[in-house]
Amino acid sequence: MRFASVDEALRAALAAGGAGPMAILLCEDAILAEESAAHLLGLGSAAILALGPGAPTKGPGLFAAPAALHDAGARAALLTRIIRAASGRWLLIAFNGEFPYHPFAETRPLPALTEFLGTERRRAAMGCAIDLYDDGMIGGGAPDLAAASFDADGWYGFEREGRLADIRGGLGWRFEDHAPPALARVNRPVLFRAEEGLEIGPDLWLSDPEMNAVSCPWHLSPTLAVMSYRRTRRLLSHPAMRGVGTLTWPKTARFEWRAEQLVRLGMIEEGQWF
Repeated sequence: MRFASVDEALRAALAAGGAGPMAILLCEDAILAEESAAHLLGLGSAAILALGPGAPTKGPGLFAAPAALHDAGARAALLTRIIRAASGRWLLIAFNGEFPYHPFAETRPLPALTEFLGTERRRAAMGCAIDLYDDGMIGGGAPDLAAASFDADGWYGFEREGRLADIRGGLGWRFEDHAPPALARVNRPVLFRAEEGLEIGPDLWLSDPEMNAVSCPWHLSPTLAVMSYRRTRRLLSHPAMRGVGTLTWPKTARFEWRAEQLVRLGMIEEGQWF
């Protein structure tokens, strides 16, 4: 359903109820927007607030509205306003062309994960945006989900203060001369509980440092992987990439569209959630 404003769509999405988190789908364009929305619903999202020029308008639990997203500062201000209006609700933020996965996603929905996080006294779960690509995208081709591949190795974590970390790798590392600096770090809190006074920055990190931590103080916490075409598409729009013949390298793996594969490769952490 399409609404005239973000506020109208947000009110309808919050009123829709449901046990799962509300997903915020930021649609910078329409490419894979419907597929991302369907994936989020399949994970167990109670509703999807789809914003931007490419927001899909049809589907169960879908509440769409126009929004300007390309200015990172304005986008952060909009998301902060949504977070404050949704205080107490679990939120998940993703862009079109992104497909989040949590441990046991095939058998345990998002409400089960947020319930567990609550028992851990966690208010957020960290995630990493893992580049999806296929060579058919070179030259402007559309992503081929059946041929989706990613780097199964070559990811690096750099410790910051406390339990914070900067994680880098993927195409942004292999083609760093052409990657937008703002997309160099791939980790961000993907799933979190909205609170009064909480803000989100242009880099999608939250104003409470604890909610940006990789794990809780006493043991490892579950994490998510956001399988994403977003940085790949940005990278391939760079003029210097026109001479690149392939995106694959020896560590390229075909994505199986299963959380189990990501756990096996260490892309997501089960923590104490058995």
